Amino acid sequence: MGFEAYHPEVVVENFQRKFEALCVWNDQLLASTNDGALLFFKQGGNASSDPWQVVKAHKSLDRKPISQLQVITARPLILCLTEEGVNLHTLPDMKLKFQPMRTRTASCMAWSEPRNLLAVAVRRRLLLFSLQGSNLDEVGELPLPDSATSMTWAGQHLVVCTRKQYYMMQIEVGGTAAGAGGTAVATAPVVSELGSPGSAPTPLAVHHPGTGELLLVQDSSTLFLGEDGRPSRRSSISWSGPLSGLAVGQHYALALVPGGVEVRTLRRTGTRAVLQLLPDLADARLLAPAAAGGQPIFVALTSGKGIRALLPVPLEEQAQALAGCGEFQEALGLVGLLPEGTPRAVRQRLEDRLRLMYGHHLFASGEFDEGMAQMSLASCAGAPLLLRLFPSLVPLRMHGVLPAAAAGAPLPEVAERSGEAFAAAVSALLPYLLSHRSRIIAARQAAAGGTAAAAAAAGAELLG
Repeated sequence: MGFEAYHPEVVVENFQRKFEALCVWNDQLLASTNDGALLFFKQGGNASSDPWQVVKAHKSLDRKPISQLQVITARPLILCLTEEGVNLHTLPDMKLKFQPMRTRTASCMAWSEPRNLLAVAVRRRLLLFSLQGSNLDEVGELPLPDSATSMTWAGQHLVVCTRKQYYMMQIEVGGTAAGAGGTAVATAPVVSELGSPGSAPTPLAVHHPGTGELLLVQDSSTLFLGEDGRPSRRSSISWSGPLSGLAVGQHYALALVPGGVEVRTLRRTGTRAVLQLLPDLADARLLAPAAAGGQPIFVALTSGKGIRALLPVPLEEQAQALAGCGEFQEALGLVGLLPEGTPRAVRQRLEDRLRLMYGHHLFASGEFDEGMAQMSLASCAGAPLLLRLFPSLVPLRMHGVLPAAAAGAPLPEVAERSGEAFAAAVSALLPYLLSHRSRIIAARQAAAGGTAAAAAAAGAELLG
């Protein structure tokens, strides 16, 4: 059984225009095209299998294609970047509210919702704007070390990607300036270098809101930094090829590589195993991150191919599929990530099932001690379940009490060992059998003591 962290679903296909930018607004996908139009896609009905439809289209919204879209979630507004500069529109009617000066020929922009601050890169200048109502008030201009290809906010810092270097700028906005109408202004930033993109064709930096980490692309790897710019992990993600796009989901990183869309876990970044590869998306060119955890990630394909939604597979299904692929530790790690509200019985049954699968796998591989340890951690593991691996130790008349299933699933079949391996396996079994025997004796003694106490109390009541 193959593993799927995401399941691709068609949003639109056989679309003859080229998509330039994607972003998510509530339950809608916004996509700009190369003819300056902006399309609103929404899934019809309530079922996940219902087709996506264009619910609104703004044709020729701008003379130039929109290269970047950014929704302002606190209010129904959207920022659009074209060669003509930044425009602020209302949603969903796309009425122009404001067009800040001096943003013409801007290469990229980055919006900070917590700080209500917009950064726009124009050649080697960084323009900062504060959103006041429906106006973008300029609050500062700062020099850039080089022309920016993309930018992202990480807390109080702005990460600027250039062809040769990643920079982190600590942006401080405070005080007022003459002629600024009392508006706060930016002060000279502290600039630090984070490293070079190396051979990466597209310098990329992504902020993970869940962990607060920065993911930087270097060569064919992704490095992890804290919001202070220091490494947050010892290991990195090594991809199969150079990246042209990067996005983070709730528990995974997704990259556009020559072979398609590659999915790697964010939990165990040192592993080189490819958790999922989507080769049907080998011609993908854009990634739109999910609006929130558990939401789909969208992928735009080359001209004429359309858009796909990558839907997160439920974690319980992921865990069982990972176990089926032999990734037992990763599967067990997902148990603790099940959504809040998951019934305790469901969580326990899944963990039991995974530990039993893992234990049998280890036992079959000759790792008897660790195999027994994993099986004994299952809440349903008793002496009969463990003795099932040693049928020669069980009288024939008692074979009927050996379980064939546990935790709602059939138990794996493992051949009984012989010779020295049998002796080693029995040595691993004995401590657990003795522990079960001690618990049974203690339980019986407690029950007997409770019965005697109850009888004594009843006699005292009668005599009284």
